[in-house]
Amino acid sequence: MPNYSKDEQIENLIETLTSVKSKRPDQFEVRVKPYFDMRDGGDGGPWREGSVTTMRELHFKGWRDSDFQVVLERLDLAPTLTEEEWEERFSHEASLSSKIKGWFGL
Repeated sequence: MPNYSKDEQIENLIETLTSVKSKRPDQFEVRVKPYFDMRDGGDGGPWREGSVTTMRELHFKGWRDSDFQVVLERLDLAPTLTEEEWEERFSHEASLSSKIKGWFGL
């Protein structure tokens, strides 16, 4: 199985969801709902009915909440956030080094 970069994974997901929207519009809303949940810090729910493994654990391990915001923005399902809105909404994702720089005004 190829080892795709995060950007390639995001592009593949967008292509897949765009295809669902055009070919199976009746399923689109249900298919994108977990991505809103994961953007908001959730796990996307079980990957299959009755499973204890979540979508995030199985398919999106290591993805940040903001990665799902990117997907939703690109699909025109969420408003594009300004830099300030982004920093506020995803402040929990800031790295330690960026937090330290912020503390010292660097």
